[in-house]
Amino acid sequence: MPPPRRYELTDEQWKLIAPIMPPKKPGGQWNDHRTTLNGMMWILKSGSPWRDLPERYGPWKSVYHRFGRWTDDGTIDKIFNRLRLKLDKEGSIDWDVWCVDGSNVRGHVAAAGASEVSKKKTLRAQRPCSGLFTRGMGEQDPSRDLRQRLAFGGGALAGSVA
Repeated sequence: MPPPRRYELTDEQWKLIAPIMPPKKPGGQWNDHRTTLNGMMWILKSGSPWRDLPERYGPWKSVYHRFGRWTDDGTIDKIFNRLRLKLDKEGSIDWDVWCVDGSNVRGHVAAAGASEVSKKKTLRAQRPCSGLFTRGMGEQDPSRDLRQRLAFGGGALAGSVA
């Protein structure tokens, strides 16, 4: 039997998780679960974009959508939990050691703050309203708003309205 290709599951690994795999729905053409899972592993391990998935794993969109579906329905979590339990029984997991991924991704220049356009919008939103009433205040009493504006403005009108 030939060895598995790079990033693909061995027969022993597949036997361990095969019972967890969701049943295939009737109708349509389905890729084999193992082939699809090997495609997911290839993407995750190689770091390549989905569109660069080799054709032997089937259409990249099919693998991508099944990855999303399995993530949403908990299939991926079940696989990891099954593998974690096996490794824990074997004593292969040291629970006193924690590993944090040290890789980083460089951000865009504008990632640290707002762009010039949004800065202008923010400054515009902070300017005092020139009308009598503040917009967007919901069900606030307009007469109370007018009294507050006149009171802060001072002058002869402030005492006469209150």
